[in-house]
Amino acid sequence: MNSAWKEPAPIPTELSGLELSTGTLEPTFDKDTLSYTATVANSVSSVKVMPTYTGDTAVTVNGKDVASGAYSEDIALEVGPNAITVVAGDKTYTITVTREEEEQPPVGEKPLLDGLELSEGTLTPAFDKDTFSYKIGRASCR
Repeated sequence: MNSAWKEPAPIPTELSGLELSTGTLEPTFDKDTLSYTATVANSVSSVKVMPTYTGDTAVTVNGKDVASGAYSEDIALEVGPNAITVVAGDKTYTITVTREEEEQPPVGEKPLLDGLELSEGTLTPAFDKDTFSYKIGRASCR
């Protein structure tokens, strides 16, 4: 006797959304667009990726399974471009997140001290950004 029971056909995995914890994908997500970029400030040292999908197979972010609608683990960012790979079914998406350089003062400008405080004593003369020599006066004890 042959069984009428058949294994259901697997549902192909397909992305319906892709988000970053910090930064904005360019262009806006479309399941048929495989390459994205985003720029984050230098102060951002990591991002997480949230895929939203349907299907029977997990989506991976940099090789690690991520549940639909959940963020991946933190992905460390170096200064400059960082490639993140998202695999969903038979499609591989690449997100290039660029962490900006640390802001530097303009060439020819040096940072200036804008204040000086002592834990004890008095600064003479009073602080001025153009004064480079000071004396410290101490309060006398009786």
